[in-house]
Amino acid sequence: MKTSINLYIEKSVTDKARRKAKKSGSSLSRVIEKYLEDYTGENELKVSDYVKGIGIKQSDEKFDYKKELGGLLADKYLKGR
Repeated sequence: MKTSINLYIEKSVTDKARRKAKKSGSSLSRVIEKYLEDYTGENELKVSDYVKGIGIKQSDEKFDYKKELGGLLADKYLKGR
């Protein structure tokens, strides 16, 4: 089920985002939906059989990919605010 939300974002930001989404064959709505899925943890990182098969060993150190991804996305999308 889809729902509608109102966001108040600078026009210049939405214009650039729409152009970039269109270039990648997507829509701004889908880009935001994907971001929110990632942000809420609905898209857990899944390791493919190929990646498992190439011999990458897991580190003993705890790595919080959600924190890292959040930081990268914030840097990417909130840069210049």
